Amino acid sequence: MRVSLFITCLVDQLWPEIGASAVAVLRRAGCEVLFDQRQTCCGQPAFNTGYRSSIDGHLAALPADVARQAREAPAIAVQLASRVPGGDALATAAREAFTTGMRYAVLLGMALLAIGALFVWFRGASRTEEVLEDDLDVRYWEEALPLYAELQIAAAPDADELVAAGALDRRVRVLPSAFAELVAVRAEGLTDEEQRELHALAPEVQRFVEQVASHRVPETIQNDDFTDGSIFIRDGSYRFLDWGDACVSHPFFALTVTQRVIEIRHKLPLASKEIERVRDSYLEPFTRFEPREELESMVEPARRIGQICRAAMRLDAHRTGAYSDEPDELAWSLRLLLDPEVWRTWHD
Repeated sequence: MRVSLFITCLVDQLWPEIGASAVAVLRRAGCEVLFDQRQTCCGQPAFNTGYRSSIDGHLAALPADVARQAREAPAIAVQLASRVPGGDALATAAREAFTTGMRYAVLLGMALLAIGALFVWFRGASRTEEVLEDDLDVRYWEEALPLYAELQIAAAPDADELVAAGALDRRVRVLPSAFAELVAVRAEGLTDEEQRELHALAPEVQRFVEQVASHRVPETIQNDDFTDGSIFIRDGSYRFLDWGDACVSHPFFALTVTQRVIEIRHKLPLASKEIERVRDSYLEPFTRFEPREELESMVEPARRIGQICRAAMRLDAHRTGAYSDEPDELAWSLRLLLDPEVWRTWHD
C-alpha cells in the first residue's frame, strides 16, 4: 500500500520526531510512505482560530499532485481500518467521512500524525494505576480531573456533532425513556422488591432532568469509565485513553464511576475529606457556568442518575450476549442505581 503523508507545518517546525514516528508506524504496517516536500500549510491554524473561510485558499495552494494524493486518502483510510480487528465498521465510517474530499483528507494526515505523537509520548508514560502502586496519593486525581473537566468544557460546543458521528446519546432529554426501557422488564437476578424500587425512581429521574434544565452546565463528552487505567502520566503531563464507553451526557455523570473507583482504590470511607478535595478540583472549571454551591447541589443526583448510562450500556451488551457468562451483571448495575454505595457491601 502507498500512503501519501501530509506532515503539517506544526510538526515540520516544532515536533519533527512525531512525523518520524508516524512514518515508522506506517512502515511497520507494511506501507510505502510518500512525502512531497512541496506541501504547505493546510490552513488548520486559521480554521481553529475561527477564520474558517480562509482554509480553502490554503488547500488550493497545495501542488496539484499533492492534492490528487490527498483526494485518494479515503482509500488509504479504508485500507488501514480494514487491517485492524473489528475494522469493517471503521472502514465504512472512514469511507463515508472522507467522501467530501480534500478537507477531510487533510484531517486524515493529521490523524496519522496523531498516531505518531502517541507513539512518541506513550513510550515514556506510566499508567496511573501503576504510579499508585508506589505512591497511593489522591493528588494525582486532583491534578487529572480539572484537566478532564477542561476537556469536557472544550468539547461541549460539539455535542450535537459527536452524537451525529456515532457517540452514544445519554443527554438528559433521553434519560426518562432510557430509564423506562431499563425497568420495563425485570433483569435476571433482581428481586420483585428491587424492581418495585426501580420503578419508584422515575420521579427522581424527572426531577434531575428539570434541575439540569435550570442550570447552565453544558452537556458534553463523558468517558463513562474514567479510571486509573485510563490516565497516563509523563513528566507531570496527563493523557486520557480508553473512550470505548464514552457518550454525550451531563459531564458530572463521570463521577458515577470515577468516585467509586477512587474510593475503592484508596480505601476511603463514605464522605471522606479526600473525596471532597477531589470533587472540588473537578468542579472548579465549571464555576464559570454556575456558583460552586449550585454545582455541589448537582453532584450527588448526577452521580446516582449517571448510573443509567452504565446500566443502559450493560443492557445493550446483554442483548448481544456479551454477558452470557455473567447473567446477573445487569442486575448489579441496576442495584448501583438504587444505591450508589451498595458496592461497599460487596466481597471478593
